[in-house]
Amino acid sequence: MTYPESNDPYGRPSQSNDPYSYPPPPSNDPYGLPPQSNDPYSYPQSPGTSPYGQPQPSGDAYGYSAPPFPVAPPPYAPPTAIPMMGAPMLRQNSGLATASLVLGIIGFVTSCCTFGVLSLASLVCGHAALIDIRKHDKTGHGSAVAGLVLSYIVLAPAILFSIWVFFGAGYAAITGTSIEPSTTP
Repeated sequence: MTYPESNDPYGRPSQSNDPYSYPPPPSNDPYGLPPQSNDPYSYPQSPGTSPYGQPQPSGDAYGYSAPPFPVAPPPYAPPTAIPMMGAPMLRQNSGLATASLVLGIIGFVTSCCTFGVLSLASLVCGHAALIDIRKHDKTGHGSAVAGLVLSYIVLAPAILFSIWVFFGAGYAAITGTSIEPSTTP
């Protein structure tokens, strides 16, 4: 099969009529560049020519000439605060809510050793946080409520136990009964 010959440089190369003939041998440089010296530190061509054979304008190898003096970069403009339209403003988190949650967790874990003092501090911080959140449109409502729940879990049984001990001791003092168990059957 033969193709018509054309002058198109990007077309298929001309082929002989024999489909079993060998292709032409490849050239040494597939890109058509002029041969270079083997010294890696030598300048490959004279300053006025490019490696592709076209004349090169004055300047460096890429056609750029250095400015006559060093050019300083332009000064930076001062930063300006430009509010973005439509962007939501981030609300501040309430520190009292975080304190209530942390004190509530620590008070819950150490309730038998601290007698509910940390839970009482968590209770105060939690209620103050809820007021702060409502007044100043802050976040942290869930942390404040979680701290309050932990505080009430510790303080409710502690208050009930304290009332039972107080009234039990008062009743024993009034009636003259002993708190100690009797040993007689």
